[in-house]
Amino acid sequence: AGREQARMFRSAVVVGGALPEIVAMLQSADPARQALAASAVYTLAIDDPSTDADNFHSLDICQSGAVAPLVSLLSVDIEDVQAIAIRALAQLAENPTCQQMIAAAGALAPLVKITTYGGDMPRLWAMAALDVLSVNNPLVHQELLTSGAPRVLQGLSNMGNPLLREQAGSFNARLKEEKSTASPRLDEAAHVRAARDTRMKYDNLQRRAIQMMQGWDGPNGRPANVGRGRPR
Repeated sequence: AGREQARMFRSAVVVGGALPEIVAMLQSADPARQALAASAVYTLAIDDPSTDADNFHSLDICQSGAVAPLVSLLSVDIEDVQAIAIRALAQLAENPTCQQMIAAAGALAPLVKITTYGGDMPRLWAMAALDVLSVNNPLVHQELLTSGAPRVLQGLSNMGNPLLREQAGSFNARLKEEKSTASPRLDEAAHVRAARDTRMKYDNLQRRAIQMMQGWDGPNGRPANVGRGRPR
């Protein structure tokens, strides 16, 4: 009943016309409002991983204009805003049309930059977004190969947090494997399942990280210290 109520609530928010206001909040100059809006996008876009039923709100969100401001938030100097924007984009990218819109909006370069220079949790979710964006998408896959992503992932797999090393090595191996094998394109339903499975690997990794260390995230995996600048 809880999952069904959650789906009904998300549907009511979207049908009730909240998306334009959320998109406007994403473009606010206030970091707290930016983070709240990105959190709302993430919450509305999420589906029930225990079933194959997607709530289909991701496409509505992307077509409402949320992609461009979310991509802009990847370049802000506040790590917590970055992190929730990345998670929202990773969730939206499960939808094939949203995936193409996010890549076309220029998300790959800032995500690779965050994977290179960000803190541990933003790095984890930047990898998640890049991984989901590359699912069933040869153009994104090729752009990642030419952008230097394999070098960045190789570096992470050799140093730093053990969980980051593990996931960076796995992602890098998939990039190289897919480069050498031409996989057939998936239909939409199979794409959504593959993208969801990819994203959930990172969800599980975050839960492991929270159990292993303090300071990666706030209580219950929610963004912490919104509004605090990234140390220079």
